[in-house]
Parts: sequence; C-alpha cells; structure tokens
Amino acid sequence: MRSKLVALAASAMLVTTACGNATAGSGGGAGRETQGITNTEIKVGSLAAITGPLGNQYAPVADGAEAYIDMINAEGGVDGRKIDMVAKLDDATNPSRDISQAEALNDQYKVFAVVGVATPLFLAGPYLGAQGVPTFGWNVNPEWAGPPSLFGEKGSYIDFTDPGPLPVAYLAKKLHVTKVGTLAYNVAQSQQCAVGDANSYKKYGFDLVFQDTSLPFGTTNIDADIERMKQSGVQLIATCMDDTGNVLLAQSIKEAGLHIYQYWPNGYDQATLSQYGSLMQGVYFAQDFTPFEAAATSPGMQQFLAQMHLHFPSDPISEVELAGWINADLFVTGLKAVGQDLTRSKLVAAINSITNFTANGIWPAQGPIDWQFAHTTRSPGPDCAAFLQVRGKAFVPVYGTPTDPFICINHFATTLPD
Repeated sequence: MRSKLVALAASAMLVTTACGNATAGSGGGAGRETQGITNTEIKVGSLAAITGPLGNQYAPVADGAEAYIDMINAEGGVDGRKIDMVAKLDDATNPSRDISQAEALNDQYKVFAVVGVATPLFLAGPYLGAQGVPTFGWNVNPEWAGPPSLFGEKGSYIDFTDPGPLPVAYLAKKLHVTKVGTLAYNVAQSQQCAVGDANSYKKYGFDLVFQDTSLPFGTTNIDADIERMKQSGVQLIATCMDDTGNVLLAQSIKEAGLHIYQYWPNGYDQATLSQYGSLMQGVYFAQDFTPFEAAATSPGMQQFLAQMHLHFPSDPISEVELAGWINADLFVTGLKAVGQDLTRSKLVAAINSITNFTANGIWPAQGPIDWQFAHTTRSPGPDCAAFLQVRGKAFVPVYGTPTDPFICINHFATTLPD
C-alpha cells in the first residue's frame, strides 16, 4: 500500500542535493558478528530524526521499540539475555548526520543491532547494509530495499506505481462513483504515489477526470485546482500529500461548497483529528495493519496499546510508535529462532526464513510478511487493507466485520469484489 509513504515528499524538500551513498566499508568482519553480546546482555541502539522540521513525526519510534523490549525483559529476556537500549541517537533530519550517527552506533556504542529507525532521510541504509548490521525501522525510504539485513516494519520493498485493487479502486467501487482524481506534490515520491493511484483507477475501469501532480510542497492556495474539480465533476479525490496539504484540500472543498469524497494516505492519528476534526468529517483512510479501533481482533495490537498506555500514559498513540514495536517484535522473534549461539549472520538468516510474520496479529493473517520475498519484491499474498472513515471525533472501521477489519483481494485480480 502507498499509505504513509508520502512523508517522503516532505523530506525531498529538506535538502537540495542528497549526499552520495555511504561508504560501503569492508563488511562486518568476524569480530562484528558477536559485537554487543555477552552472556547476559544484547546491546541495541536506535536512530531517528528526533529534532528538525519533521522530528515530531519520527522521534517516537524508540518509544514503541523500548515498550516491547521492556515487556520482553520483564519476562526474563531471551535465552537469559536482557536487551539493553544503550543509545538513542538523533540525525537532526540531516543526511550526513544520519550516516555518522549510524557509524557511531556500530563503532562507538558497538551495538549488536539497530532497533527502531525512523527518519525522512535514511542515507545510512547502504552503510548499515554493507556492514551486515541487523537494522529494523519504519519503511518510508527506498534505502530499505535490497540488503538482507535491513528490515522495515511492513517489509523492505516499496513500489509506489504498481497498480493494485487497494485502497483507492476498491474504495471508489464501494462509494459507487465513476469519476475519480488524484492530487500530489511536484516531488518524485508524491508523484509516483499519484501515478500508482491513477494506474489502479484505470485498471479497474474508473474515469480519471482530474489529476494534478504539480503542487509545490507547502503551497497555500489551490483555487485553480478547485475550479478544475468543479468543472470535471470529480466525485473522489485521492491525495498523495501530507497533513498540511490534505487539510488545505478539505478547507478549499468546503469553502467552494463541493461534495467530493476524499481519501488521505496520512492523518490517521488522534492528534490530527483533534486539531482538524471539522474538516476531516467523512474522510476515508486505509491501513495495512489492524486499526487501533479494532484492537479486539488482534492480540498483538492489544499488547501494544496496553504497554504504550503503561509506559507513556499521556502520549497519543501513533503509527511510528507501532512501527518501533513491530521492529522489536521481529528482532525478538529472530533472537528466539537462533537461540543461545547468537551472531548477526544467524539472526539475519533466521528472520529471512520467516514466511508468515504478522506481529501476533497486527498484520493480517491473510497477507503476512514473507521475508523470503520482502527485501526485493512484494510478498506473494493478497493485498489487504482496513478502511476507516472519520465520523464525529472518531475513526470508525468500515467495510470489514467485527471479527476481521481487513478487506483482502488478489493483487492481480482483474475485477473488484462487491
């Protein structure tokens, strides 16, 4: 799914010229294989954009990872070893610092693994991959794909443009609309997201009557687009923008007196709803994980919410915290599979043999992550999404059932189910 990935659009505007690839180095070496391991401890670190223009979105990844680690440590750890988060480093939303902080985790703090990465500029990916450092993070960056030691929470492969039935084509059918549109920023990742939505619409026979992928990031006026929407008769707009752009669209539609369904890939969090609730009424979202509102269907989600409320009772729950939790879950699953004779290579091999990872039901059982595929292509299972709509002060699950919030469709299906 393309949801949440357009956070990359914002990152593209933060630097005008990205750094070159990180130095590959000479690989992990024999000494690195057991770095950070003792008979009683496994040292890990995290790396996030804690400060910088987007820090509030990325910083909480370590909270989710630590909550899971604390739960495991309270149960006695793994094979007699406690997991110790020895460093939580900040790349300050700077690509050069992202690389240097990853080097610091490996060389200075001598961690066994990096558990909890969230940054809009993951230029450290090539370095960590070349060094064979088991690395777990929020996959909103193309650098996750490829290296076998890099593990995104939803898999490590992203293809914005691949047409599938979910979420936008299926949503259009459920809303009984025929005229559809897309709106995106003029940066590559946002434009690719819009291409993917357009491809999905066209594949399933919807009339793409409106498309604009030229909006500057941070624009404050879309009056020209609103006029085009009015003239086109578009009934559903799927955006590939961040919360700021989505709110601008909703405000402009409301002021123009138009009645257009909206699908947002971002904004599924209570803080956003509390701030912009009057503009978000009726907006649709889709998640590839069990929604917080459907936690009763997922033991893993129930654990996550309970532990987050225990450790951070005053903080709103966010998707990036969930990503950190899933990262730690996968890390511990790999540790348990390896056993006492632990090395980096054995951990990576153990995880890459997992074919049905669901994080204890957070991911749908019908479409689990298959790590034999997930570094370089999509998993072979169906596409799955849990849909929600804003109603009043809540995100309300729609289209699924009380016992299963997910809609799952064969990725290559030529028709859409009712």
